[in-house]
Amino acid sequence: MILRRLFLMLVVAASVAACGPVYDTQYHFTPPADPTGRQLAGQCRVVQNMCKQNCQMREHACRADARAEGMMEYQAYVAERRRKNLPLKRSADSFISTYGCDSDSCEDACEDDYRGCYVEAGGQIRAQRVCVAFCDQQQPAANAKPKPQPAAQQPKPKPSAAQNTQSQQSKPKAKPKPNPEDRDDVEDED
Repeated sequence: MILRRLFLMLVVAASVAACGPVYDTQYHFTPPADPTGRQLAGQCRVVQNMCKQNCQMREHACRADARAEGMMEYQAYVAERRRKNLPLKRSADSFISTYGCDSDSCEDACEDDYRGCYVEAGGQIRAQRVCVAFCDQQQPAANAKPKPQPAAQQPKPKPSAAQNTQSQQSKPKAKPKPNPEDRDDVEDED
């Protein structure tokens, strides 16, 4: 049983490592400027703590219920196996499933509510995305310089106004394809 869990954890770790870097969002808080806002932000923290405690209590209750239900199923299994005079092949732990008891999503909701309350109180929050695992596999896409295009793919120089007028008179009008490099409203990702 322990070897199976260890193997499963190794498989999960290997699959996550193969996917590339893992990012987390860190939040930087600037308190409200006025005393009333700071007091409200403090109340937001109190509500957040109560919310997290509620999540933890629900998680503990869920786990206790799962253990109780698992033990009842195990006792029924033992009685059935003994009635049929068969050996026991499963342990009590194999009947206990606490899947769905994790409080992470509940606590995430508490964090979201707290940030909303903090901003309503007049505080400011700056979110920053940070690499927290497998950062050595990070692609330097944002810092990479664009590769020069081959001559066939490079954009043609814009014609002068006189050349443009001559070409429009001699050719049928066709809608030009927009070149993203010529647009002023496109922001660089650097």
